[in-house]
Amino acid sequence: MSAMKSEANLKKSRCGKWRPVAYWTGWFLAWVLGIIATGAIVGAITFPIGGLFIDTGRTAGELVVIGARFLSFIFMIWAPAVALVMCVMKAWKRNAARERARSGMNADAQT
Repeated sequence: MSAMKSEANLKKSRCGKWRPVAYWTGWFLAWVLGIIATGAIVGAITFPIGGLFIDTGRTAGELVVIGARFLSFIFMIWAPAVALVMCVMKAWKRNAARERARSGMNADAQT
């Protein structure tokens, strides 16, 4: 019986190590891809408008592609740093909420 428990605990501890890594990797990638997609959308909207105002001699389709490529590249440069900061902020808020809840339980137990 104890051998089964220790084997189950070992398996649980192995899975427990990778779960936070997968969680934060998912959030990081979601932020990065979201920021890059936002840049592509903003570029696809703004470049045709600007290009038509200054008469670049390009078609609207070409301006959409150029804008999406250019701003998605610019946003891609900033995306990892912003994503890292957002993940750290989320982790800090999550841990602060746990600490507040934990200290609240301790205060209730002492009363």
